[in-house]
Amino acid sequence: MRRRLVAALLTAAGVAALGAPAAAAEDALKITGSPELIPRFDPDTTDFVSRCGATGHLTLSFDVPPGETTSLDEGPAKGGRYQQDVKLGSGQQVVINARLADRNAHYHVRCLPADFPPWTATHTGATQAEWYLVTPAEHLAVFFDPNGVPVWWRRVGKTPFNPTFLPDGDVAWYEVGQTKFGTAPDEDWDEQRLDGTKVRSIRAVGN
Repeated sequence: MRRRLVAALLTAAGVAALGAPAAAAEDALKITGSPELIPRFDPDTTDFVSRCGATGHLTLSFDVPPGETTSLDEGPAKGGRYQQDVKLGSGQQVVINARLADRNAHYHVRCLPADFPPWTATHTGATQAEWYLVTPAEHLAVFFDPNGVPVWWRRVGKTPFNPTFLPDGDVAWYEVGQTKFGTAPDEDWDEQRLDGTKVRSIRAVGN
């Protein structure tokens, strides 16, 4: 479950993380998507997203070098140039399994919901954490990986504040609601598993 998490410093309209990968070598595996893959495909990057939540499908185009093959999920391995359509709804993913000349690789492509906020990623130095859990918009908590790619997200009832990744793999936050005097935090922290199951509520001493 840990590999479904998130990284990058993000504002409501932008993330600070790693930039676009270097151009792939001429003889390297090439994959494109419609809607496009974010970031652009690079054989050394493992996680990608596409804004396919609005349409419910994704078209992947492959240019596989001689002697290498790719397959989708448990499907048959193929080589050469080909396209494949995938029915993929918001929050779902497809796994591309690649037999490359020097290794076997697995690439995850996740489908973003239509209203996922825009963001950008810029590399300014070595990342300092494996994942970054942030709240880029109301009612939304997101994990970004070190490449600035969202790999997990969850809608919540109010605005999540101070999201925290716990040692056991769960996540926790408290929610901020609106009052006629401004905003007010809930007294309890909610701990959840990555599948959205609530584990417990945690109340600080003195509340």
